[in-house]
Amino acid sequence: MLEKAVERVKSEIEDFGKSLFHTAVENPYNGISQIGSKVSRYTLPELNITGAPDSGKSYGAMVGAAAGMALDYYILSRLAGPVLGNLGGSGAAGVALRAGLVGSFYTGVLQPSDLASDSFLRDRFANGVVGGITFASLASSAYGLNKSTLFAPLESRSLGGYLTLGALSGASAGAAHAESYALFKEGNLLPSANNFVSDVGMYALIGASAGGFDWAYTRAEALLNAMHDGTVSIKNPMPKDQVLDQTSRQRQASGQQRVDAVDGDRGRS
Repeated sequence: MLEKAVERVKSEIEDFGKSLFHTAVENPYNGISQIGSKVSRYTLPELNITGAPDSGKSYGAMVGAAAGMALDYYILSRLAGPVLGNLGGSGAAGVALRAGLVGSFYTGVLQPSDLASDSFLRDRFANGVVGGITFASLASSAYGLNKSTLFAPLESRSLGGYLTLGALSGASAGAAHAESYALFKEGNLLPSANNFVSDVGMYALIGASAGGFDWAYTRAEALLNAMHDGTVSIKNPMPKDQVLDQTSRQRQASGQQRVDAVDGDRGRS
């Protein structure tokens, strides 16, 4: 009995790693490779080191796929921050616009096309539209939750707070994804109940994963800033809350605003 449980855990961990790598690395590479093949008219090699485990039969694969997508989107959002700046303003509309552009690029360029599609360009365009709507919904939902009094301020928010906000925002994005996918990819006015529930659950995982990445990034950024200013060192560490509070005051004093891929409540000026 114990041996079976251990083997199951090992299998889930293995599926998680494979799915994470497939989603975060193989899919973007293959998405670009397909475009290169279309442009050059030569079949470029695709990356298939791990392949995609069946997420319908493995919780590890499902969580790995969510974490891989969240990681890609989070990194893209950080990289796009200086490029997009404060495009659209610092309000909900601007936050949604910037997130939608990043989401459109991610799904329209970095995700492989459906091989069964009759038109490569139409499929990529539809993917971009669905991705833009989905991630705009994610960011605008996070923006609204951040403006509410349901969660602590960023500088004092716990990991649980980041995960919860991310999951709630992700659930909203999942509903948007289900509807837009049904409309633009399947030609239906409404998604099936099964697809709706599946998308809401999957994007809740994606949002929670992105919330975890943002929590880690925020803590690391605060610690590095404090070490750079000499207010904390390995030999004389400052309590975590003081580090975060000091970093928050420094940001306010400098007038800079952090681009937040998950929370979506600020744009970089």
